[in-house]
Amino acid sequence: MKPILLFIITFIVINFGVQAQDYNFLGSYTADGTPEYLMDVPDDIDEATLTMINNALPEDYPVPDFNPHYISSGYDTDIHLSERAEVFVTYVTEGAGYKNVLGFYTYNTNDVNVQKPTPEEITIVFPNVSELYSGGSLLPGDKVKIGDFEAGTSIGWLLLANAWKGRVTDGLWQLYSNTDYNPENDEALRSHNVLLEDPENERIILGFEDIRRDYASCDNDFNDAVFYVTATPYRAIVASNINKVSSATDVTSANNGGLESNGTLAEKIAKRNFKRSVKQNLPNTKAKQMSVLTYRTMKTSAVNKSVLQEYIPENGMFGTESSYVSSPTDLVDITNADEIYSIDYYQGEHRIAAALASYSANGVYDHTKAICDRLNNSILEDVRVVSVRGHQMIHARLLRDSGEVENTLSFSIREAEGNAYELCSYWNIDQYKEGSYYNFQVWGANNGQVFAIANKIIDKFKEKGTLVSDAQTEKIPEVFVKSGYYKNGKIYLNIINNANSKILEFSANIKKTEQSETEQLTQTFQLTGSRLDSIVVESGYLFDVGVSVKSNTSKQMDALYLADGPWGLDYLETSAQLNQYDVIETSEQEISEGTHYVERNIHASGTIKNTLNAFRQVLAGDQSFKLNQYNAIKFKSNSTHNVELILMQSNLQDWEDRFSYVVPASKVAMSHYVSIQDFKDKNGKSASIEDVKRIVFSMNGNGKSFEPFELNIESVAFTNAAFEQENLGTALVNYQENKVSPNPFRHQTQILVDKDMMIPTISVYNMAGKLVDQQTIKTNNHTIVYQTSLPNGVYLYTIQEEGNIKTGGKFVVKN
Repeated sequence: MKPILLFIITFIVINFGVQAQDYNFLGSYTADGTPEYLMDVPDDIDEATLTMINNALPEDYPVPDFNPHYISSGYDTDIHLSERAEVFVTYVTEGAGYKNVLGFYTYNTNDVNVQKPTPEEITIVFPNVSELYSGGSLLPGDKVKIGDFEAGTSIGWLLLANAWKGRVTDGLWQLYSNTDYNPENDEALRSHNVLLEDPENERIILGFEDIRRDYASCDNDFNDAVFYVTATPYRAIVASNINKVSSATDVTSANNGGLESNGTLAEKIAKRNFKRSVKQNLPNTKAKQMSVLTYRTMKTSAVNKSVLQEYIPENGMFGTESSYVSSPTDLVDITNADEIYSIDYYQGEHRIAAALASYSANGVYDHTKAICDRLNNSILEDVRVVSVRGHQMIHARLLRDSGEVENTLSFSIREAEGNAYELCSYWNIDQYKEGSYYNFQVWGANNGQVFAIANKIIDKFKEKGTLVSDAQTEKIPEVFVKSGYYKNGKIYLNIINNANSKILEFSANIKKTEQSETEQLTQTFQLTGSRLDSIVVESGYLFDVGVSVKSNTSKQMDALYLADGPWGLDYLETSAQLNQYDVIETSEQEISEGTHYVERNIHASGTIKNTLNAFRQVLAGDQSFKLNQYNAIKFKSNSTHNVELILMQSNLQDWEDRFSYVVPASKVAMSHYVSIQDFKDKNGKSASIEDVKRIVFSMNGNGKSFEPFELNIESVAFTNAAFEQENLGTALVNYQENKVSPNPFRHQTQILVDKDMMIPTISVYNMAGKLVDQQTIKTNNHTIVYQTSLPNGVYLYTIQEEGNIKTGGKFVVKN
């Protein structure tokens, strides 16, 4: 079927007959081809717009090299409308020696057999795309309304190369947004336009390359004629398959990347992250990093042994970037990597890109940024297969919780025989063959930087030998998880459904705790068929889960890993010796509004001389938990020693500046409700904590010799609810009843103590669990005289000597 115009003309379309090869026109034009139907008020093309477009389509930086995803990843090159709309085209700039002509044609979006339009079916927008003093009279911002279009209309584009000859002719060649109509014999060279969405300004940038791409004179920068398309309403434009312009945000350091748990390393990763946060000597900022130039001139054995540094380039796209070493070398201890090397790239003080390389002799490195980060509170906005130097790779766009946009490439190069190498880029780890691999992850805010770095890596391997790759079409799943999280016994998954699938098969291997065996769960979910969908899996309480999802229409499954924040222990063998350590499954509990439950309980026992830390990452990965909706932490505990409760915030730079609260030793389980304001630093200053990464229960021995210890922590939660006093009172059920006389009292009372005590210490707590008084008192006839000026209220007390609790009870002060 021939394409038909599906718009309602609200003004006269003029046909100029033979002189214009039967093209249609939106109105008359001047002698130099400037439309006389321009909008009365032009758009304001400000410097920010020009900078954005220059960054997206830079002069002399070929799209196939620096932005290959524009033309090799299946993005739309036509405009599709989902509802009735007015559509406008605004001229921005031109960088051509030709006097080109811009036209458009329309067709039904649902037509599966769209034919090449005839001249009679093409309407000219700008008869001469030439700027003032450059062969025409156009000015940036000149705007044309091309029509009112019904829902279901698609708009294709046409550039007639050097076709303005005082009139519109067919030109040297006709370049369409549908590559099937273009003149090159090589299909890979037929793309001639790109569409880039600028969602913030609600417009679609349209860029053209006007030279045949099989000609040596073609520069492939796709900025020979640049416009943008707008619509009223803008939402009528279907933008889900239009590439977005790159952002100007900073990106994360490679020192913080390369490690997203696969289920076998959760506790090791947690311990590694805990140690990193305590030491805070990480090369993840420019100030803490060594320049690559300095690093490479150092004559140390460690540097000389590196096999990776020669592959990672010192500069990015423009050659003006500064580069600094950021290698997270501690990954070698807990992953299958034999060597790690990474660089952060800067423009001034802004980190614009990062590259992480690893060498793994026994299989591919099994931590892929784009696949794993989406479950660490990042959103996988898009994933495509892209052609880089003729090799297919997986290219993804991630939106981090911090607002940073990161465009990523992940690929590995397998060593074959001799000087032969095989480039591999797969979605799932089990698709890789056995062997030794060089593994690369590159990310940046600007795609040009990412591809420039990847190009240089590939070129280096080509210098060393032959480099081949496969061309599998099923590299990525059509239905995949955009983002997900676990909370309170449920798995929440947001789905991108590019196949309009209606059925999703869910399969999971679940561990209830860090120490339990794996259980299997399978379910089938009905999808709506829309591109964006979501499912909720009733999984029950869990620690981690390996998930696979597969639609009924896709050959490739999506495999991913999801976890809760893990519990862990950190101690030196010279400081503590562990006899038993258990992580206990969370029992069913009533979910209360305004409460964040920290799931699972722990029990540890052994001997201690110095320090043992039990810690819990509040959220998965290394995320921060926001405290703005909570005012306290509550839990139950019993321990043989006092416990320093520490809330580690994300901006903690010095361990000595930590905020903590001392929980007294207790033989029986005590309920505690600690206000965030009750946490103090080393100077006694109340805490001002905005977020928490880890909760730490730190226990210290006598520093001289090993002695038995026991620690139990359960029912940890952050809350904004007021403490219920009767709940704390029940903690005294197992306490020995002791005679307090008088009780109630005003300022003084006598308390019977154990006959063996000589100079015990009494610790007094209010009903919120806060220590409010502590005194050391000499006994007289197995009794102490306790004097206080505490206000009216009910109080709990413990009496101990030499670190062992002997008695406890409750009294009332009544003035």
